[in-house]
Amino acid sequence: MTTIQMNSGLGSTCTVTLPLPSSASVSLVGGIGAVNPEDVDLCLRLNWTVLANQPWPAARVVRMTVPTVGAWGATITFPDGTTAPVASGIAKIPQAWVTWALGYGFAV
Repeated sequence: MTTIQMNSGLGSTCTVTLPLPSSASVSLVGGIGAVNPEDVDLCLRLNWTVLANQPWPAARVVRMTVPTVGAWGATITFPDGTTAPVASGIAKIPQAWVTWALGYGFAV
């Protein structure tokens, strides 16, 4: 999985735990850490900044609730062959397929 390099603005070397819904741990060196694409929007709301030359927003994914109706199984396959695993009723949907997913009843 691609990660996105971000500057937290903390300027320190430590590990931070992101707030819900993520709860991911991010190791910072000099305030800079690698963030999972699904957590970038959260970090941006925390005033972190995306470093130059990062694949953003191309790598953006959105956590969406999978509809209980339908045969979605443990993996969702999109029309282009891209896949997204489903865990506890949540899938990380690539930005390119969010509108498609909303049409099938997925929720943000």
